Order: sequence, then C-alpha cells, then structure tokens
Amino acid sequence: MCTADGLPSPTYDWTQNGVELSDRNKYQMNEDGSELTILSITKHERDYYNCTATNQKGFDATAVFIDVYYEPQTGWPLCEVHVENNERYIAEGDFVELTCKATGGNPPPHLEWYNNSEPLPECTSTTEDNDVVTETVSCWILTPYDNGKMYDCKGNHDATEENPSCTEILDVKYSPTWQICSNTAGDQFDEDDYFTLTCESDGNPLATLQWINGTDAAILHETNDYDEDETAINEYSWDLSRGDNQVFFEYHAFNDIRENTLECRTAHLIVHFAPLSVSLSGYTDTARKGDRLELSCVTDSSNPVSTISWYKNDQLITDDDHEEIQEEDVRDGSFHGKVTEGGLHFDVLASHNENEFSFPPSEPEGCTTSLTGYSSPVVEGDDLVLTCTSCSGNPTPIIEWFKDEHKIEIGLGDISISQGENHGKIAVQDLTLHLTYQHHGQRLTCECFNEEFMMENDRAVSNNIILDVQYAPFVENEEENQQQSVNLTDDAELLCEINSNPEVEITWFDVDNETISNSTGKFLVRKNTTNAITTGVLTIFNVSESDLGYYRCQASNDINGVNLIINLWGKRSPYPAYSVIVTDKTEHSLTLEWVPGFDGGLPQQFQLEYRESDTMKGALKRTNPTTNTSDTIHELQAMTEYHITVVSFNSIGESHSDPPTVNSTLRK
Repeated sequence: MCTADGLPSPTYDWTQNGVELSDRNKYQMNEDGSELTILSITKHERDYYNCTATNQKGFDATAVFIDVYYEPQTGWPLCEVHVENNERYIAEGDFVELTCKATGGNPPPHLEWYNNSEPLPECTSTTEDNDVVTETVSCWILTPYDNGKMYDCKGNHDATEENPSCTEILDVKYSPTWQICSNTAGDQFDEDDYFTLTCESDGNPLATLQWINGTDAAILHETNDYDEDETAINEYSWDLSRGDNQVFFEYHAFNDIRENTLECRTAHLIVHFAPLSVSLSGYTDTARKGDRLELSCVTDSSNPVSTISWYKNDQLITDDDHEEIQEEDVRDGSFHGKVTEGGLHFDVLASHNENEFSFPPSEPEGCTTSLTGYSSPVVEGDDLVLTCTSCSGNPTPIIEWFKDEHKIEIGLGDISISQGENHGKIAVQDLTLHLTYQHHGQRLTCECFNEEFMMENDRAVSNNIILDVQYAPFVENEEENQQQSVNLTDDAELLCEINSNPEVEITWFDVDNETISNSTGKFLVRKNTTNAITTGVLTIFNVSESDLGYYRCQASNDINGVNLIINLWGKRSPYPAYSVIVTDKTEHSLTLEWVPGFDGGLPQQFQLEYRESDTMKGALKRTNPTTNTSDTIHELQAMTEYHITVVSFNSIGESHSDPPTVNSTLRK
C-alpha cells in the first residue's frame, strides 16, 4: 500500500526496478492505484518495488523491498563421496570427503552430516552467492570400522517444515584385521584320529584363507567363496597318519586390498603310532648245546618309544644264569619316531630244543575233518556256504572238495590258517554254492592232507552232506509227451513226467476241462515216483471221437505249480518236415537236413523228391526211404538248379515240406 498527501489527490504508479507492472494476471491495483496485490508470488518477485504519487503540483516516490522465502532446487540435498586415490573403490587409509550440497534457496538452507543420530564434525561449510550453492563437507581417514556404516545429510529450511535428507553407505575395502586359528599346543593324538584345523578372519572382500603344511609349504586347503557370510572360515579335516607327527601348520589370511598377510602357526603335532613290524635275527637253522646265541630284536619306528619283551614258548623271559636280556638301544626312526633294538644272549641247553616233526592233519588224537554249514532242507536260488575245517597237521594241511566223488574247482574261498596242536597248523576253507535243482541229492565231502602225507589212507575225509534242495516242479520230456495218437476203440495212455522236490500232487483235466477221477470207469489215474521224478499216467479206455482233444496235467508242490497240455489225436499221416536246409554241395550232389514234424502216432520215414528247375514238367525223382533227418541226392548235373521237397510218410499217408528248397550244384 502506498499513501501520499496532496491537493488535488495524487494518483499512483508502481514499477519493479523502473519497469512498469503491466501483467494484469500477475499484478492487481485498486481504483486509485495506491494498493498493489501480487498474485501467486514466486522467487522471481523478490525485488525492490517503487511507488510514485503525482498531481498537478508535482510528485513524490518511495520504494519497498519484498523478500521471498523459497526452497533450494528440487532433489536437495545432494550427497557425494570423494576419496584421494585412483582406484575404483575406497579403502582403509583413504582420506574421504562426504559432501552435501544444495543449489538455490532463500535464505540458504542449513545442512549437516550425521552418523545415526550423532552429528559429524565439519571440515568446511560454504555458501556461494553467484550460484547460491550451499555446501557442507565432513572428512576423515577411513578405517575398517567405517565399512557398511550409513551417513545421512539432513537439511532444513525456513520455507518448509520438511527435513529432506540424502544417504551414503560406505563400502570400505580393507585387509584382514583379526584372526582365530586352531591351537594344538600340548595336545596329543593317535594315528587314524580324525583331526580338524579351523581358522577365521574378516576383510572386505572377505579374506582368502589357506592352511599350509609348514614342513613342505604345500597348500592343504584354500577357501575364498563365502556367499553372503560376514566371516571367512576355513575348516580342513583328515585322518591323522604317522607322517603328521612333529608337523606344524601355518594359516594365511589375505585379500587384494593391501599386501598385509595375517599369519599364525600351530604347535608341532604329537601323533602316537605303533611299530609296523618287528624283526628277529641271529639264528640260522641249527645250534649245538653249549653254543652262545645272540638274538637281536629290532622294532620299526614308533611314537612313543617301543619297549621289547622276550618270550620263550609264550613264557616271559627274565635274566637267569643262562639267558641275559641286553640293554635296549634307542635311535631316531622314520616319521620323527624312535627305533628300539634289544638283544637276548644265552647258552644253548638241551631244554631249548624244539623238535619239529611232520604229521598228517589228525591232531589232537581223535580229531576228524569237519564239514559244517548245512541245515536241511534248502531252497533253489539260495546261496549255501559250507565250511571245511582240518585237524592240526604239519606241514600246513591242503583241502580238496568233492561232489559225488568229482573234484570241485569253482566256488572255493581263500584258505585261512591258524595255530594248531603240537605246533601244527589248522586250515579252514569255505565252499559257496548257488543252489539249483541239479544240486538235489548230491553228496558233498572235503578231504584234508599235506605234502608229507598224500597217500589215500593218509587223507582225512569229512562227514558226508546229502543236499535236500527244494524246487518248483517242471515238466520232463515235454516235447515227447505233448502229442499222442491212438486208433479209435483202442486204449490211450497219456504220460505226465514231473521233476520236483518235494513230491507233487497231480490232477488230470479232460477235453472239457473237467477234473478226471477213477469213479466213471472211463479213465484210470495212476502215479509213481522214482527219485525226484513223479510220473502221472492217465489211461483212457475204448477211445471214441469225443475223447480226442486237449488234456491237461496239473502238478504242484509247496514251491509252485506247472501244467502240461497233451493233444490226443486219432492216428494220421505225419506232419510235414520243416527248417529244411542245404548243408553241403558238390558238382553232382546236394546234402539236406530237416526237422521232422509230428509222426501221426506211427513210425515215419523220409524221402527227398526232386527235379531240375528248368524242366518243372518233367518226372519227379525220389531218394530211397530213410529214418534219418538228413540225406544226400547223388548223380546230379553240374551247375544245375533243382527244386527239392522232403516227403514224410507212415502207414496212413504222406506230407510234403513247403515251400520247396531251391539250390544249385557246383560248377565243374
């Protein structure tokens, strides 16, 4: 509002820095112009405004400054991280500057850095009037503890009640700073113990961890892939061996940030292990009474040191007038262990003698070779393991196995030897049989002898085992029995031969699949069993047309069952032969073989019928009849093709193989 005194009353004009206010959408005045209204004021209206009052007598003027508060440019504040290195990352030891800035704003905004709720000290804080840029900077030397920390720059301004902010999370790369590793000081272990080395460390990126054999500098185990873990862990486990005795291990932790490898070293492992062998020397073959023998016993390397005890006939030896135990000598051995050597000196007496003699495997008195492992019955498909054990013998017994007096070579296990009576040896061997029906009824034995006693009467024969093998029934002579022929009004006899154990029950079914019994007088059912073969016999009296057809023999035992279908025919001409082939040829002959068909229930014979292929209308020729299933055609033309059929015939009629066989003789 602008007011002035004058007569006549003055009029008013407004300007902004000397420029008339002409935008009526922005500026509005009352009727005499004394009041100026600025609509939707912005930062651009921040300026000096002049009011001039004028009448006929003159003018007067005054000025007013309008100060407009407004926020900095959109997106304030802006956070930036600066480090003084040429790497693509920031790392421990770098001088870091966190810069927070805002452009524009009236008055300038207030900016401040925080770590959580704690304000950070400022390095610099400036406001540049030209671009109206306000900036605050916090700076320090980075340490590993800065990694992952969140830093917020918070701003406030008189033009808003909000407190905008920006955030920086520092990814500070640093080399490993701490380590934890296994400490084996004072620990003692046994060979084959399961042992684990463990180490842990940090770093960004997480450290690569290595376990190194301190003896030969070999890298045992390295880990560098940890997914999202916060701690690097390397565990290396193995079964200790004597080679680990007195070995120490080093642990290295490092990454690519600094050439600063953290290291630690375990104490030397103490691994206990026994000697692998003991050698006894100083005696050859014989000694005489009064001789002075000096025996030496040397152990293999061990940890701790091995001690030596002397025994005679399993009795501990102590010093006496004739036997002196020498002081033990200990020296360095392999794997940082110790070798012990001891001596025994003694004057040979008659009591030292050990008469070694040979004897067959028959000790102690009354001992017999035993065969064990069988319990009756057994079932086909089982694995049966029998064990033959000899008596004591010297030299070491030899074992042989027999099945129905035939020597067995297959299924034998290794022979194990143990100490026997009178300083002899006992031999034990297994025989493994995968049982089939063919083992049923077999007699098994084993015999023991040695190189000094090999005569028949020196052999120690075991007890007998007769195998009782149970198995499912199956048909014997099936092809012979499944086709039977008969003349009408004659009696027919059908056979059903079954191999089984235990014995089967047999049931007969007629052509209408009805059970047959002896009650009708038409049939007679019989059965006889010899060894494992059960033969069922069905007699059909006064055969008629209605009796011809398929009969079924059903046989079953506790294991399973089986059926035999028998076709009862009236007697007839034979079926044609089949599978006819030429087996040999010359310039003037052809030899053929064939499989005979059903003989029609009567004896059958065969002839070869033939003629040249080029004279198919010529006379057919036949060979002489034969009961064989092969024959040769002689006196043929060389390099000539022939059509040949096999003629099968009996007293009722004949049949011809089809198709004819076509073949040629050889060239001259």
